[in-house]
Amino acid sequence: MAYDANVPADNLIISEIPGAIRQNGVDIKSVIDAHTSDTTDAHTASAITNVASGNISATTVQEAVNELDTEKVNVSDVVTAAVANKIVKLDSNAKLPASITGNAETASSATKLMNARTISLVGTITGQGSFDGTSDVAITVFCPYFSLFKTFVMQATSNAEASLTSLYNPFTNSSMNLAVSLSTVGVNGLDAGSVAGNTWYHIFTIYNPTTTTLACIASTNASCPTLPLGYTQYCRMGSLYTNASGSLYRTIQRGRSTQYVLDGTVLTAMRLVAQGALGTYSDTAPSWYAASVSSFVPPTAAKINLSVNNYYEGGSTQTILIAPNSNYAGRANSSGNFPPFHFIGAIGGAVFNLSLLLETTNIYVATSGSHCAIGVLGWDDNL
Repeated sequence: MAYDANVPADNLIISEIPGAIRQNGVDIKSVIDAHTSDTTDAHTASAITNVASGNISATTVQEAVNELDTEKVNVSDVVTAAVANKIVKLDSNAKLPASITGNAETASSATKLMNARTISLVGTITGQGSFDGTSDVAITVFCPYFSLFKTFVMQATSNAEASLTSLYNPFTNSSMNLAVSLSTVGVNGLDAGSVAGNTWYHIFTIYNPTTTTLACIASTNASCPTLPLGYTQYCRMGSLYTNASGSLYRTIQRGRSTQYVLDGTVLTAMRLVAQGALGTYSDTAPSWYAASVSSFVPPTAAKINLSVNNYYEGGSTQTILIAPNSNYAGRANSSGNFPPFHFIGAIGGAVFNLSLLLETTNIYVATSGSHCAIGVLGWDDNL
């Protein structure tokens, strides 16, 4: 019988023979014993390591082998070109040998907002634009200063209406011809409510940037009217006043200056802010009478224009003092604190025009008798 070292049974037989078997001085039995031990010794499953995942969880060698088998990657699943459901291997330049594609609609909309946003400028300069991320947005800026209106005229033409004209307006960059009515509510009418007596109505031009519509509106609010839907820009143009019955006093405004119009119907005589013996006249220390101008000029007025008569309705001529506040003294006081207006009755009867910058809602008057009258011609608005 021939001995074959590759057959375990032959090695096992040799290893059980007692004593030593030598060939050329080598202990063949010792070599076979060591080989048999290395081949048949048992190993615990925990001693087997899965290089990719760490120690495996199996409790027997067979389970360990099975577990390793489930985690391996088949060579056939690794490819060098794009194939569905395969793993693509990097090329020799460490580049992916394939193109990555996606949903074209999603890719093109990645630069677009899901919901477009309106960007608005607020304050003295206004404007707005819609932005969705697909392109730059240009905002048309509106700068509705009154000074940008050229040759502006507003005139109360009837008990409830006024016209507004201008050779140029900054909203539409063109001429303007509008009319406002206090008998309606909304665009080109009142912003709310109904017309009331002895009330200031402030007139605004208003603009709808979506429809590019220019209109006007009347409001009792001098700074911010209630705007109709769609109208976002506005500019105050001036003010109108109603009498006790709710009819407009006739006025004409050119630029910032407004003057009452004696129409013979609503206004039949000069509107008097002061008349008669008022305060106490003195050449050195007059006692001043505070005459309210609130119903004669709007709260936005910067200057009041007066007409002064010291021979009102005939009789004897009178002396009249007028000042913007009560801190002034008489013309002959020892400190030199004389009033800005002192009209002496002894000189004779006459009518003079006078303008004062308003410091409060009052002007101050002192007269020497009952034949004194101070009328209001109009005002300059702070536009």
